[in-house]
Amino acid sequence: MKILITGASLTGNKGASAMCISVIKALRVNYGSKVKVGLLSPKPDLDKPMSDDLNIKLFSYGGVLRKSIPNYFLVSIFKKRFIKNDPVYDGYLWADLIIDIHGINFSDSGTLTSHAIIPSAQIFLAYLLSTPLVKFTQTFGPMERLNIRIMAKIFLPLVANIFPREESAHQCLDALHLKNLEKVYVDSAFLLPSKLPKLLAGNIPESKGKRIAFVPNAILLSKTKNYIKVCKTLISQIINQGHTPVIIMHYSRPTTDEALLNKSSNNDYQLVQDLVVDFNNLEMYVEEYSSSELKGIISTCDLAVPSRYHALVASISQSIPSFCVGWAGKYEGLLGKVGMSDFSFTADSEGYFDVENISKNFLIFLKKYSNDLSKIDSNVLDLRQECSDSYERLFEIIDSHE
Repeated sequence: MKILITGASLTGNKGASAMCISVIKALRVNYGSKVKVGLLSPKPDLDKPMSDDLNIKLFSYGGVLRKSIPNYFLVSIFKKRFIKNDPVYDGYLWADLIIDIHGINFSDSGTLTSHAIIPSAQIFLAYLLSTPLVKFTQTFGPMERLNIRIMAKIFLPLVANIFPREESAHQCLDALHLKNLEKVYVDSAFLLPSKLPKLLAGNIPESKGKRIAFVPNAILLSKTKNYIKVCKTLISQIINQGHTPVIIMHYSRPTTDEALLNKSSNNDYQLVQDLVVDFNNLEMYVEEYSSSELKGIISTCDLAVPSRYHALVASISQSIPSFCVGWAGKYEGLLGKVGMSDFSFTADSEGYFDVENISKNFLIFLKKYSNDLSKIDSNVLDLRQECSDSYERLFEIIDSHE
């Protein structure tokens, strides 16, 4: 069985890496050498060292709408391949089944191109080539925009199976009367192993009060207008309340692709530098760490303030109460699973966060959870089982297509 993973990479966004590694390891544990795994990577040069270690086949991602779909029709009509250099087409042909792990699509929270047109093209190509595609633990909706809702209605029925990861996403998809809809399952990276980096192994710094993981997200600089003010307000409150902020970068540190990071609004390293300029001697982790190591760093903390979704997954999966400032319903969806949806905040329609309201609720959060860190334990145990169940269901689907 040859399985192609799409919608993620091994490097860059550590959330994408967490999902990717989790799915690969689950496939290997269940199927061993009977399964061959491929990855459709947007950054194959950066992903190659890790792909070699994991023994997975890399295909370069790009041009599905501009190149791969026309390629299919040219081959169908002329029985000859005119576009030779088309690794997306090659990957789809190679695969017996595709597992798509894009974090969020068919949603008003992004552009029409990124959240509807490209996902539709990927689904359509798989359909044309008769390759079953499973959309595994993703966020969908809201779909108030008519064009997004129409594209979802046309293309999502062509998917083999759809795994929504929030109840709101399930309701949104159910309203489309889809026949391929699975029940709600928590994110695929929920069971990612936690690993302390060498720097912290047996050497966790002494801290004042509670250790509070603070994970910023540079995407919010482009989506909102006062995110830096929110961050500095929260860091100040952590310090003023007698606790220790632990600043964690949940993205790759800029290397040769710094211009690309800036263009995609993902330069978390620069954001951290801008945030800490007003503070002294903060504990920071801004080097290159694996997704498991980042989860390990978060595990040394008592509470968390993540703006990166998979930093939230890392904290909640370790029973760490979390307070979120984000940009989509996926944050509230996960917090709702552990009874904490009141502590998820997004900007208004003009891009402004209500700083005063966030500040007030953060003090409530600190008071509520600082003295009782076990409030979400039972819910987390349920979610761990839910994640295991999602993989068992995925394996059933894979086996049905053998």
